[in-house]
Amino acid sequence: VAEGGAAVEVLPGAEVAFLTVEGPYTSLEDAYTQLFGWVFSNGFKPKDAAREVYVKWGEAMPPGDWVTEIQVPVGR
Repeated sequence: VAEGGAAVEVLPGAEVAFLTVEGPYTSLEDAYTQLFGWVFSNGFKPKDAAREVYVKWGEAMPPGDWVTEIQVPVGR
């Protein structure tokens, strides 16, 4: 795919721990800390790279209205 082009990729199915964050991307660092803390304190281990799903976003939308879901594939 040319730079800036769209592509479709099928991700492998996984059990994930996730956290939904409302607000600007500057709040994601704290969300990652919270999510990984939960993962480890509940006996899970990350099995792959974290994923970010931009549920609600738009250039004209105020950052306070953005919604991002962070997913961490996990196992025991």
